[in-house]
Amino acid sequence: MRHAAVLVLGSLLALAACGGSAGDGAESSDLPGTQDSAGSVPTGTGGQACQSDSDCPAGTGCSSSVGVCVAFPPWSTVFSVQVDPDPAGALVGDQFADLTIDTTGALDLSLAAPVTVQGRVFHAPTGGSWTGSNGAVPTSPASDADVAEGRLVAVATGRVPGTQFRSDAQVLGFDASGTNAPRFSLRLLPNLAYQVTFIPGAGAVEALPPFSFPMQVGADLTSDVVLPPDAAYLRLQGVVRQRGDQGQPIPIAGAQVAGKVGADAIGTSTLTDAQGVFAVILPPGSGTVDITVSAGRSPSLFPTRHFLWDGGLDALKVEYAAAPFLTLDVDPVPAIRTVSVQIFGKVGSVVKAVPMAQVTAVGTAGNGDFTASTSTDASGVGTMDLLEGTYTLAVTPPSESPWAASETALNLLTQDSQAFLIPLGARVPVTGHVIRASTGLPVAGAVVSLMTNRQAAMAAVAQAGATEAVFEATTALDGSFALSIDPGSYALAVTPPAHTGFPRVAYPSIDLTTAHTLGVSLPEGALIRGRIRAAADGAPLASTTIRLFFPISLTTAKNTWSLGDTSFASTLQTAAEGCTDAEGLFDMVVPVVAKDGQGLNPDGTSTNDKGLADFGLPAIDLQ
Repeated sequence: MRHAAVLVLGSLLALAACGGSAGDGAESSDLPGTQDSAGSVPTGTGGQACQSDSDCPAGTGCSSSVGVCVAFPPWSTVFSVQVDPDPAGALVGDQFADLTIDTTGALDLSLAAPVTVQGRVFHAPTGGSWTGSNGAVPTSPASDADVAEGRLVAVATGRVPGTQFRSDAQVLGFDASGTNAPRFSLRLLPNLAYQVTFIPGAGAVEALPPFSFPMQVGADLTSDVVLPPDAAYLRLQGVVRQRGDQGQPIPIAGAQVAGKVGADAIGTSTLTDAQGVFAVILPPGSGTVDITVSAGRSPSLFPTRHFLWDGGLDALKVEYAAAPFLTLDVDPVPAIRTVSVQIFGKVGSVVKAVPMAQVTAVGTAGNGDFTASTSTDASGVGTMDLLEGTYTLAVTPPSESPWAASETALNLLTQDSQAFLIPLGARVPVTGHVIRASTGLPVAGAVVSLMTNRQAAMAAVAQAGATEAVFEATTALDGSFALSIDPGSYALAVTPPAHTGFPRVAYPSIDLTTAHTLGVSLPEGALIRGRIRAAADGAPLASTTIRLFFPISLTTAKNTWSLGDTSFASTLQTAAEGCTDAEGLFDMVVPVVAKDGQGLNPDGTSTNDKGLADFGLPAIDLQ
């Protein structure tokens, strides 16, 4: 059974597990560009080398994780903290929002013991109530066949914006030697509202849909999870077809069929067999029934179709009882056109083919959705089969290309051509320097990461899948860097070499639609250190990951594009990350943030208003 606090802005992002101890310098991190650039920074630009505090000047301490002297915080600073113990242990991860760390830099935390929920998972008898429904649930299964096996996954909203707590446990099936013995043990944080999902095991005789229910407990508890009765699930069979050239119905093999009831009750999904036949199971629930048919692995091309029953399960049951075999016709299917696109970059009289570009077509055809993609060859040419309809073509060159991503409209209803030329403009040059704010000296070996989700300019890619891109460069000996990027809004992170003792910095939003020069001034680092213990017995917790976040509000996170639905939101919010050694000790270097709140808002604007959530970092010189 595992439990962790994870960052899930857009997609689930688990914290990096400790790869070593803070004492041996093997700090683990999922921050982009974190590296050991020993030897790449001129002597004297980083902190004084040390092995203990006795090697350091007054007002500083020895950071064992980076081996240099670092000053203690000059004033009290607020951070949110996430702690994830070794998953092999008995404790679970927790979060501590808005902790004030004083000028000693001391951060000692204790993890309380979790509550444990034990029990069995089984189906209620026909007509019986189940967990989360109205009515008393049964206290034992009616038969051995009702006992289920699989996995329980519990998720709760984190105390840090944009994070979640997640815990899971294996559920064992029927055991003749102890029918009343608990078959799962799930560890949770006390008094936290979880949504728990039971996922049936792959070895089950019949693959039933997942089952979700709320759970909040304050103490250890024995409680069975009672699933809906077997009879409450609606089992459907049917065939997926399309009309042939002569109007005859032709079954479609390999089509994807998936069912859903309302917004939350997810049914099973499957592929049609060689005769186009499918079987899906819908769970009990309320709301519109949606059975979606898409091309899946079928060689046939057709738009994605949604077959809806607004009257819900009751309406579908009546229809299915009268004719217990669904016929899902995906017509009308528009004509198929093989389309070739040639992608080329053009600046003035310079014209060059763009190889290895990803071309994604997203649009509508025949009153349904249709998506296709291809990659360009060495001549910049890509070919794909499209249904006649209206599309947006999103072109994404590789990150090392000098040409910018773009979108263009394609209307196959009005355009008869089979081949299309798509020009791309040049990427935007972004240059800059990274210096130490207190001395003006350059910082070499720092990794500069510019991150974007392209959603404002690449709506088609946003609809079809991932839009994110990261452009990175490493600063030279004079602290300079140069990048070519797609024009748009970016978040910036700068990660100095670990051995310098300089902190990393991040800026959630910078407008880089045109060429700019960036001046990034690294603030001084502050040493934060302490010990993580178990609250029950005071035992030190080794191999525990600690992450410090800049404190921001949930509203700010939701209203700032880079702190919302992106996978790099955690990178931007993270001030530092560390790992405990065998004695539970850790240390990390955080940026000294402005005492008066002067700095940048997460939206990139300057502020000196303490009421606004900001990172309090030195402003970027944007020219």
